[in-house]
Amino acid sequence: MFFTKKNSFLKQIIISSFLSSLAVIFQVLTFFIKKNFFPLIFNKIFFFDFSIIPFLILTSYANIFFCFFGSFFAETISFFLRGSKYFYNPFFSLFYSICYGLLPSVLLNKKSFSFFKTYFFITLILIIYFFIYFIPRIVWYTILLIEKKNNFPFIEIKSKWNFFKLRYFLFFKFFSIFIFSFILTYFYLKIKKIIISLF
Repeated sequence: MFFTKKNSFLKQIIISSFLSSLAVIFQVLTFFIKKNFFPLIFNKIFFFDFSIIPFLILTSYANIFFCFFGSFFAETISFFLRGSKYFYNPFFSLFYSICYGLLPSVLLNKKSFSFFKTYFFITLILIIYFFIYFIPRIVWYTILLIEKKNNFPFIEIKSKWNFFKLRYFLFFKFFSIFIFSFILTYFYLKIKKIIISLF
């Protein structure tokens, strides 16, 4: 690998910056496409987040430090570019970077091309992401919405939030992870082979 040569630190910075920027683009585009082109029922049922792809690739070319901070800053920047009406919560950037920065670096073998082994670990990463980033973010935004409308009456949360619909929504989202992970693994391994053949 060319990172064993001189200036490897600089090369890791350049590649980390490029792939993190690509992840920002993926996040913003995904948000825009979901909001403007996909039917609401599709967004409720299917889970997909292609911003993970650059970080899966980054694990082969940068150490865990760059993967972590690259994913942290990517989530932070994409939050502001999406123009969210809620204020920024750095804990979600931390959770995002744990899932997409640390876990791929720890779990994925840089030299392995086993489809099922890679599929297992990517699915595991997405499941952890679902429970420590995706669900907490929904709860957080819901509480903020209630706070804005009702001056934060915790006692009214259960009555105003339709938990049946939420369970329905999360149930289908969770099981769609396995389908999305299969597609993601296929493209990841294809891209990985192309990159390795070039370098």
